[in-house]
Parts: sequence; C-alpha cells; structure tokens
Amino acid sequence: MGEAAETFRAMKHESQRRRAHNRKYSAELLRVNGVKYEPKNVGAHLIVQGPNSIIDFWPGTGRWHDRAGIRGFGVQNLLKHIGCIK
Repeated sequence: MGEAAETFRAMKHESQRRRAHNRKYSAELLRVNGVKYEPKNVGAHLIVQGPNSIIDFWPGTGRWHDRAGIRGFGVQNLLKHIGCIK
C-alpha cells in the first residue's frame, strides 16, 4: 500500500471522528441553551425550532438553513441567529 493511500485513509478517519464529535457537541450545546430540536437520521440532521421559523441543522458539518431563507454555518452562529447568545 502506498503512502498516499495511508495518508488518505488517516484523513478520512479524522474527518469521520471530527463529524461525530460535532454531532454530539452541537446537540448538547443546543440542549444546554434550551433550544428545542428533533433529531432525524440518528442525529445527523436536527430540526431546530427557532423563534419565528424552523431551521434544518446538520451538526456534523455545521451547516444550517432557516426555512425562511437564511443560511449559515456553525452551531454558535445558529445560536446567535435564534437569539440564545449575542
């Protein structure tokens, strides 16, 4: 097996580990801040109840789409968007 293949495998494993950590951390952060959400697809997709709309959030990557049309990235920015933190 070549060095490039080993490097790729290590990078893939690290990416999977990081996304799994993000799913756990983001869900916990939403819960601690009192944000209501419904997990879908074993936590890979969260339906978040915002103050004025529903927000689709993918915690593994950090992407979120407010169904009113606003898009963003990161759980901290999501919390700012729904008014939990400033």
